[in-house]
Amino acid sequence: MKRLSESKGEDLEKKLVSLHPKFLAIIKEVYPLAVLGSLCVAISAFAHQSYPEAQAFALASASLFLAAFAFSFLFEVSTKAFPYFALMSYISTALAVLLLFATIFQFGVNVPMIGRAFTSIASIFTFVFISWFCYVMYKAVRREEANLFYTFGWIGVILGISALVIAAIDLPFYLFSGESIARGGSSLFVLYFLLNGMMIVFAVIFLYLTRKKAKK
Repeated sequence: MKRLSESKGEDLEKKLVSLHPKFLAIIKEVYPLAVLGSLCVAISAFAHQSYPEAQAFALASASLFLAAFAFSFLFEVSTKAFPYFALMSYISTALAVLLLFATIFQFGVNVPMIGRAFTSIASIFTFVFISWFCYVMYKAVRREEANLFYTFGWIGVILGISALVIAAIDLPFYLFSGESIARGGSSLFVLYFLLNGMMIVFAVIFLYLTRKKAKK
């Protein structure tokens, strides 16, 4: 009996030793989620007195990141046999990111620069999307001969570029000064939205003609 128990103890030790590299490999795969959770805890400590709402969101985000870490770890340990763990990890991570945005928003309530940064980021995404769309139209009309399709495409591109020029000048000015040269009812503001509106109209016609041509 004594030899049997000693043999079982040695087998357990060997299993523990053999599993340790796999354990470290799994930790290496999922540890970024734990790091994000730790950073959120640090943010909540920073926001303790001046930003209680931000602290609450940051702690909630930290909890969700750590939950995502735990679910991912369990998913890997189970050799991916339980997809439910992966799903919970995805959901926890997505909610944690949303709460981080809420944390930034709460900081921005009392710090105007952060609020302007939020608006500027949204504007930059719009700027990038319009730039990409103008590029797509430009690539399409370059291959065409002068016809209705060609004309509407080029008008859309020119209007889009004109709006982008105004946005490119206005964005840095707004971010650092808090004032906008293309907002507040100015003539440039009206021109900017007029250019965007006209570009959308010509882009819609361009897309319609593109689809019509593709069906032929």
